[in-house]
Amino acid sequence: MKNKKNIWHLIWIVGVYTILVAILLLIIEYKVKWENRDLNTYLYFYSCGGSMCTTTETQNDFYGRVKCSNKNCPYIKEKYQNIVVLTDNNREFLYDYNANKIIDELYQEYTIKNDYVIVKDINNKYGVIDLNGNVIIEPTYNKIVDYKNGFLAYAENGKVGVISEDNSINISPTYEDLRIVDNIKYTYLEDGKYYIASYDTELPVNSFVYDYVYAIDDVILTIKDKKIDIITTDLESKLLLKIDTQYTYEVEKERASLRIYKEGNLLHFSVVNSSGTTDYIFDLKNKKLFY
Repeated sequence: MKNKKNIWHLIWIVGVYTILVAILLLIIEYKVKWENRDLNTYLYFYSCGGSMCTTTETQNDFYGRVKCSNKNCPYIKEKYQNIVVLTDNNREFLYDYNANKIIDELYQEYTIKNDYVIVKDINNKYGVIDLNGNVIIEPTYNKIVDYKNGFLAYAENGKVGVISEDNSINISPTYEDLRIVDNIKYTYLEDGKYYIASYDTELPVNSFVYDYVYAIDDVILTIKDKKIDIITTDLESKLLLKIDTQYTYEVEKERASLRIYKEGNLLHFSVVNSSGTTDYIFDLKNKKLFY
């Protein structure tokens, strides 16, 4: 009889310990799954069809991610290679989605220009940094419109001029708009038309006038009479047939309208025509067009 009581006592003790262990396991599971659970919302940068896409859906394989504030995720203002300008709650920052890190968040605005970034500080002064966040030109200008190869296009009183770092070129702000092509030529806007000119003479280098000009690396995208051409800095066309477009391009909005961005050696842009919107890719290295 005594042995039977001991057995039931042992069963009771084992049962109690089993219940305690089960409770402990439930507590551990709760802590692992819920207390330590990341409840934040993220914007993920991931590969889709060989390109970069974004989503707020959780991804197992992604380039990088940024945390969203109150589920309000930042959006991409500009993209250049693996660098993006993100806008979030009235602030902007420079982010490298390959390295999964914020490069710079010290300024109010960022505008990518080729391999450099034009920035605006809290005093509404403009400067230039590189893609690693290093300062090239301190924010001292009232407006910077372009920077390339040591040449700076800046604005004063609504007019644009250009100056070189060694001060060998110093063209006073007299143009409606100005973009740098290379260390020999620049483009300027006058009476609604763009011209390609020489620093030495400050005169056009050819007889053509354009509705829009966009220079990157050693090529120039031009629009004239609703036809797009891509020429070299030596003014040689690289397209067998010019691209028709129905879009009416406006000053300061052309780049956004064309959705131009560079990814490695590839220049991406979109064109609106009778067939709808067509995405093009121009190989800057081999000077070939794809779509």
